Amino acid sequence: MKRSQALGNALIAALVVFGADRWLKNVIVESMELGQSMPLLGPLRLTYVHNTGAAFSLLAGNPLLLAGFSLLVLVGIIVYMFKLGGNEPKITLTLAILAGGAAGNLYDRVMHSYVVDYLDIGFWPVFNLADVAIVLSCAALVFQVWYKERASSG
Repeated sequence: MKRSQALGNALIAALVVFGADRWLKNVIVESMELGQSMPLLGPLRLTYVHNTGAAFSLLAGNPLLLAGFSLLVLVGIIVYMFKLGGNEPKITLTLAILAGGAAGNLYDRVMHSYVVDYLDIGFWPVFNLADVAIVLSCAALVFQVWYKERASSG
């Protein structure tokens, strides 16, 4: 795969994650009242909340600190993607999904000083699609790096 094609695919993936996250958050904000909860499927509920913190509401009430940190992480991801230059298409794509999720939550922090969360499985803090993209892409990155190291060592 050519460098430009890998980076183009990565950009599309990041924009899809960001766009889907923005769209879902807008649907929730427009159709639910803050604090409202409704069953969706099995134990999954839609529960509209504002999260002023990071994961598990850490550093709640520090929007500038969290936005600044999120921006630094996002810039680091993008720089690393371009440093890879499409030479690692799977890792580049995974980083793009991570960037799309990070950008979705960063947008909320900058525009509202909180993140819109809505996915509620009961035993875990309420989260959103951007969070899912971040967690799954981080897990995929760990697996990809582990597999690459294992393959190169023997």
